[in-house]
Amino acid sequence: MNKILLYLFLFVQFSICAQESIDNTLNYKLGDVFPEFELKTLDNKVIKSSDLKGKTIFINTWFTACQPCVREIPELNQLQYFFGDQVAFLAISPDNPEKTKAFIKKHPFSFHHLPGNRPFLTKEIGVKYYPKIIIINKKGIIRFISDGIQFEEVIIDGEKKVVSEYASVKKALSKIISE
Repeated sequence: MNKILLYLFLFVQFSICAQESIDNTLNYKLGDVFPEFELKTLDNKVIKSSDLKGKTIFINTWFTACQPCVREIPELNQLQYFFGDQVAFLAISPDNPEKTKAFIKKHPFSFHHLPGNRPFLTKEIGVKYYPKIIIINKKGIIRFISDGIQFEEVIIDGEKKVVSEYASVKKALSKIISE
């Protein structure tokens, strides 16, 4: 039991350090105001950032052929299930709507999907690597940036286990909601 706690502690510490030392490839950093946007959903409705004012926003940038993106979907669904309507969960992808629809039919992903947004992702936000998680507080300020939910294989009592940083992302999101 002590070994498990030690591994989890080390993993959480690694996750916090990774979040703080995130690559500087985005056009925005912690503390910046997230840019205004107006993006279409899978069912052709428009989501505007102005419609989300006063709400915490969780953005996941991803695409269907990205294995780390696909791997984190169950964890992201858990976050969405846990926080529900307290947070606007948005999945922004460069993939076209048809490809995204076909993918989520096979791999349920409970976020609002905003496909076909390569220019917004690459030029406006500056995403070069996937996945990314960006959490924006109720005032529109970027409060959290990470390279998605990370997974690590550890050996505990001779048995290989996979642990994720789900708990640290959940904790960060809880804190941002309460600001």
